[in-house]
Amino acid sequence: MTRKPKPDAAPVTRPEPAPIALPDAPLVERDGRDATVITIAGLAAIQILASAGRSQNSIAAALGIGRGAFKACFERQPEARLAWEAGNAADEQFWLDALRRASATGAFIPAMFILKARHGYREGDQPDMRPNVTIVLPDALSPAQYMQVIQDRPKAITHPVDDDAPRPSSGVLVR
Repeated sequence: MTRKPKPDAAPVTRPEPAPIALPDAPLVERDGRDATVITIAGLAAIQILASAGRSQNSIAAALGIGRGAFKACFERQPEARLAWEAGNAADEQFWLDALRRASATGAFIPAMFILKARHGYREGDQPDMRPNVTIVLPDALSPAQYMQVIQDRPKAITHPVDDDAPRPSSGVLVR
């Protein structure tokens, strides 16, 4: 049995990006507490580099700061995280479009790999649709506390038994 050759499909590749020209303006500054602050030019550079698929480590290196300082900037400057998220979303959209184009030719495996590796896509997993019920019970009482609860509880009201009252015929016990 001979195999049929697959149709020649061009692999999905990102066009070779032109070297990113970072502005002459400083990308980061130091504030009075020696904390790194990313400038407007640095925010633009983060978005451009993230949309090109660069990792946070390589973006930090391009800014001239370490990964820890880059992460700290995410905490102090929400606009830095937003710039990275916007660039990352652009990268994800590029690969989704590439997957759509490649699915017609059969060369979709590289695009699927990139989407799974970089953007957390999963295949074949069902979302967790079970109800999530949490029951919170109070802590157990000590024996002394339990005895106090029992003693403070109102006594059951008892009615005198009327022997002449009709009894149910279903066999239900009545006091």
